[in-house]
Amino acid sequence: MTNTTPLAHRQIWELIPWIVNGTAAPAERQQVETHLRDCADCRDEYALQMQLHAGMNAGAAAEHDGH
Repeated sequence: MTNTTPLAHRQIWELIPWIVNGTAAPAERQQVETHLRDCADCRDEYALQMQLHAGMNAGAAAEHDGH
C-alpha cells in the first residue's frame, strides 16, 4: 500500500469498479491512476477486475444474433 491514509486508499479501492466499467468521472480516473502507480494491492485488484470485466463482455457480441 502507498503512503496514503487508509481512508484515501479505501476510497480509491471503491472507485476501481467505476474505472473498469468506464463510468468514473475524469477527476476520479486521474486519482485512481495516480494511486495505482504506487499501490501494488490496488494494481492487483484493478487487473483482476479488468480480467473479470473482459470475460463478462467477451461473448456479448456473439450472443446478439440478428435472427
